[in-house]
This record gives sequence, structure tokens and C-alpha cells, in this order.
Amino acid sequence: MERAAGSAASGQDGGVRDVASLGEITPETLTETFPHWRIFRTRGAWWATRGGMQQWSGPQSLLLRVITAPDMIALAERLCLQEWLDSLHPALLEAVWREADLPEPPR
Repeated sequence: MERAAGSAASGQDGGVRDVASLGEITPETLTETFPHWRIFRTRGAWWATRGGMQQWSGPQSLLLRVITAPDMIALAERLCLQEWLDSLHPALLEAVWREADLPEPPR
């Protein structure tokens, strides 16, 4: 997968990955593109996991530790979004969290 035009290879500049060539997505390319994630398929879904503690409230709750998707294309899209969220300055992450239309927690 290639980087969006103008973004640095490190992914720390807030650039988002280019998923235009979705036919080229394989578990190997996802692992190479997102080296901090463990990519695997089990129970009929694709999974990406990474270390760390999951926060359940506040802006940090947007920084997921586990992502699931029905196919690799959806997983790649979710990983790209997560990479973008990871790159945000804490104040920007808080703004995204405040503006997000998140579902209410179950009661």
C-alpha cells in the first residue's frame, strides 16, 4: 500500500494511507504497512491486535487495541483510520472525540 501524496513514510505526520489499490491487500502487506499490529484470521473474521491498555472513556477510547472486520479491505480501512487517530495531537484527538457521533453504551 502506498502513502498518500505529501505524507512522510513514518506515518507520524498525520498522513493517511492510500487504499486505492485495494486488490493488492494481503495479510503480508497489512503486516508490513502496520508493523505494530498483529494481523490474523479466525472465526470467520479478520483481526488486528496490538499491545497496551484499552481506555474505555474519553478521547483515548478512540485508540483501539483490537479491530475486527469481515474482510481485509475493511480491516485495511479501519487500520488507516486508526493510524490517523494515533497521529493526532491530544487536543485534536479530544476535538474528534467530542464531535464523534458515538453510540450510547449499553445499559
